[in-house]
Amino acid sequence: MASKVFKVMDKQVTKGSQDVTLKILTTYGTDKVRFHLKSDSYVVQSFASAEVWSTAMMKWNEVARLRGEEMATPKGLCYLPSNGGVNEVHFKTDLDRLEKMVKAVLN
Repeated sequence: MASKVFKVMDKQVTKGSQDVTLKILTTYGTDKVRFHLKSDSYVVQSFASAEVWSTAMMKWNEVARLRGEEMATPKGLCYLPSNGGVNEVHFKTDLDRLEKMVKAVLN
């Protein structure tokens, strides 16, 4: 059996007045997985989460979460000059952690 991989269906990096957010919609095998990572200027408002779609319940179910103080993503990305914070590379470490957590639940 071929090993499952995350396949990106949609990806958005957006900048707000005090935050930068990365949203990724993927498939993992036959499952739909949604990642939401936010770097805010306030640590308590930063977070990273992963949700899996349940067709039976017709809703997203959170399967992994990192609080702001647990994240490696820098805080205050929105304040970097020349929109340097609006780049998914800043979220890579936390996204990798979430993917590992999702794999542990779905495999």
